[in-house]
Amino acid sequence: MSRRLRWGLAGLAAAAVAGALLYPAAADWLVTRDGNRIETAGPWRVEGRLVVFKKPDGSLVSLRLSDVDLEGSRNLTREMDERAKKAAEAVRPAAVQKKRPSVARITDDDVAHVPPGDDG
Repeated sequence: MSRRLRWGLAGLAAAAVAGALLYPAAADWLVTRDGNRIETAGPWRVEGRLVVFKKPDGSLVSLRLSDVDLEGSRNLTREMDERAKKAAEAVRPAAVQKKRPSVARITDDDVAHVPPGDDG
């Protein structure tokens, strides 16, 4: 493999990793009744009269259930997840997007076997 090709593949791999890091899949969103949007680190959950979640800095936070638009939160989370997936796919090189069939298959029968203790 030529040096130019290796550098090109390394650059594409780095771009794919950077794209995945820019668009984390684990982030969810909350929408409050007054229209504010809050990004959460991971999923939020309803516990009684509270909506509990972690902020991106890792701190645990809760809001009153009456202050949160649950349906709007689900819709926004779905929308942001779709945007992140599209952006990550746009960064991913074509070779990674489609799996190509293997060119050759090597089995145990195709390999010469050396008896134990025979150093050749």
